[in-house]
Amino acid sequence: GTISITGTATAPGAGGRGNAVFQAGGGGGSGGAILIEGHAITVTGIVAANGGGGGGGGSGNGHGQDGQASTSRANGGNGSTGGNGGQGGARAVTGGSNGQSDDYNGGGGGGSAGRVRFNAPSQTAGANDVSPSPSTSNTVSTF
Repeated sequence: GTISITGTATAPGAGGRGNAVFQAGGGGGSGGAILIEGHAITVTGIVAANGGGGGGGGSGNGHGQDGQASTSRANGGNGSTGGNGGQGGARAVTGGSNGQSDDYNGGGGGGSAGRVRFNAPSQTAGANDVSPSPSTSNTVSTF
C-alpha cells in the first residue's frame, strides 16, 4: 500500500544537561533510526532523526535543545560561566559539533544525526521534509 506522512515522525536525541556548578556540560544524544517500507511513500510532513545539542558548562541556564522536528540543528546550551554546548547533527551537517572549551567547565558536544531509510519502489519527499537525508532502496522486504 501507500504510506503518506502528513504529520511528524521523529526519533530525536535528547539535549545534554547543563546548568551544573563546577561541571562540564553533558553531551547531546544521537538521533535514532526510522525505517519506512511500503509500495509507495509520500512525505509532506516531517520525518526527522536529529541529534540533541550539548549542554553548556558551568552554572547558568545551559541545557541543550532536544533534536528538532525539522531540518535545523539543535542548539547547544549557553555556558554562562563555562563553554557553550555544541550543536546537534541534522540534514546539512550530520555530525554534532564540539562544545567550546573553557579553563574549567567545557561545553558538551552535540549528538550526531541518526538514520532515516525508505524502502519503496515509489518515493516522494521535499528537500525540507526529511532529516538527515534518507538512504533509499527501491525494494521492499518480504517475509
